[in-house]
Amino acid sequence: MKIVLLSLSAFFTITFVNAQQVQERLDQQPAPVTQQQVERDAKVADDVRKKDDADKKKQEAEAKKKEEEKKAVAKSEDKSKKTSTTPGKQ
Repeated sequence: MKIVLLSLSAFFTITFVNAQQVQERLDQQPAPVTQQQVERDAKVADDVRKKDDADKKKQEAEAKKKEEEKKAVAKSEDKSKKTSTTPGKQ
């Protein structure tokens, strides 16, 4: 009788441990991704891309403007430079 009780006890213990391991494995899996999450993430990504493109264009425009200003200043400085090559004639 003791052998039967020990066998049943061992069987139920092993079964419980296996069931617990399966449940833990299922709990560790990530939640399934829904269509709404995919659409929301796609919209957020599009918004970020648009913002980045706008920022990039703005920076390029500012850089171009600064470059044009530098060229304008360089031209005005070139006109104001004295061109005589002989000393004392400037």
